[in-house]
Amino acid sequence: MNNKDVLIAAALLAGKENAAAYLSGKQPLDAETGKADAEFLLFALRLALMEISERKCAPEREESVVSGGFIAYNSLTKRPIKILTVNGEKVPPSAHVEGFLAPVGTVTVKYRYFPEASEDGELDLPQGVNPNAVVYYVAAECAARDRMQDRAAYLNEKYERALFSTSGNRKGVTMPERGWRA
Repeated sequence: MNNKDVLIAAALLAGKENAAAYLSGKQPLDAETGKADAEFLLFALRLALMEISERKCAPEREESVVSGGFIAYNSLTKRPIKILTVNGEKVPPSAHVEGFLAPVGTVTVKYRYFPEASEDGELDLPQGVNPNAVVYYVAAECAARDRMQDRAAYLNEKYERALFSTSGNRKGVTMPERGWRA
């Protein structure tokens, strides 16, 4: 499933036919509204990917990088959230804002990253995440923006179910136990 499919499905769920027509390349009844709604849907898609990356597990990537003893984050292909390993060994937390320490030479870096969304790109989700969860999230954001609170609540509930339906990971669903305070 690519990003455009997600945006069109979310537009139809949220009742944004002009945006769906605009994204499909058809002539919408109101082109200006269709374009504005499509831009908001893309913004909501980016929010959905960030939310899923934080609540579930962000996608992982492994790549080879030439190191001079220090690797800048911006030298990696994707925008990293967390560096997992360098040459198969865990990386200690670093106080460097721009990068991390690594052995000199060509190293293999494994990291988690924030997926990025463009209108024409492929949907980049962590393994085990149902793509319908993204559709529901984007549609819920659109409904909330239009002050359709009942519709937004319904779509958000569907998002929650879809997000945790494909895997047994219930992270973020259970509340920690709280004791009575005297």
